[in-house]
Amino acid sequence: MANPAGPEPHQEWVELYNDGASAVSLNGWALTDSSNEPAKWTFPNIAIAAGGYLVVFASGRPEPAYVDAGGNLHTNFSLS
Repeated sequence: MANPAGPEPHQEWVELYNDGASAVSLNGWALTDSSNEPAKWTFPNIAIAAGGYLVVFASGRPEPAYVDAGGNLHTNFSLS
């Protein structure tokens, strides 16, 4: 996948794909960059449609559940 449009073109991201026949809720699920904090960044109440994708930018934003003007989710940690 080419780098998705976002505020920083060289930013890391996580792409999730739902290969199921129905939507999957991510409510309560989390991403992390630390085994000591397994729920470092928790998904907001969002679902991935059947056959759909979700890109989450690992931008290190300090705000919880930050969503930019383009509707992109951003984590509170970065991968690089």
